[in-house]
Amino acid sequence: MPIVLAGLLLSFLVMLLFGGTEFDRGLFVLLHAEDRPDLAAAGAIAEQVTGPLVLAAMGGAGAAFLAVRRQWRGALLLIAITTGALVLAEYLGSLTASLRPLPAERMAQTQTSLFPNSAVASAAATWLGLAFLLTRHRPWRPIWAGLAVSLALAVGALELVNGLAWPSDVIGGWALGLFWPLLLLWLAGADLGDGTPRPVRRSAAPENDGDVVGRHVDDALK
Repeated sequence: MPIVLAGLLLSFLVMLLFGGTEFDRGLFVLLHAEDRPDLAAAGAIAEQVTGPLVLAAMGGAGAAFLAVRRQWRGALLLIAITTGALVLAEYLGSLTASLRPLPAERMAQTQTSLFPNSAVASAAATWLGLAFLLTRHRPWRPIWAGLAVSLALAVGALELVNGLAWPSDVIGGWALGLFWPLLLLWLAGADLGDGTPRPVRRSAAPENDGDVVGRHVDDALK
């Protein structure tokens, strides 16, 4: 997982440093599909689904579900993932606004941050956090995680074809939206299914060892 996190962070920095260049502008023109009412309608739906209030409601509902099941740690972690991604995206967008001027080709009605794309970042983080924390066993967790990433990719693609963001905006949003939840889940010791050893909980080890020894003693006395 450290390698994955480092790769996502590197992608974010590369998009920050080299975004808005002629290459980025060329990709913008190449990917922008003009006069496509169907794509515009799909983009409008995606904009509603990835709105801050909708994502906050989804995260809150997921946290409430975990709290009802007395999974307090998971509930707090989900809140940190959903709110943290949105705050980070908006804060970084305000910092980079003066460094990355709005492209002349970009549609005037866009409401997303310049870099990173806040809609993509917050949606990816929220959906991935829900997928990992609400599903505890295979094979459902990889399936829902894959679906979350696919939806985030689709939202970013609609931003591109509708001309609402630089390609670097969207890639930076994807990178941040995946980096933030994976970082918190990894630090919390969650099983991410990547083969990374999970941290040993020292407080639980003595009790588990004692239970094992006790069972062996009972079996020997029978």
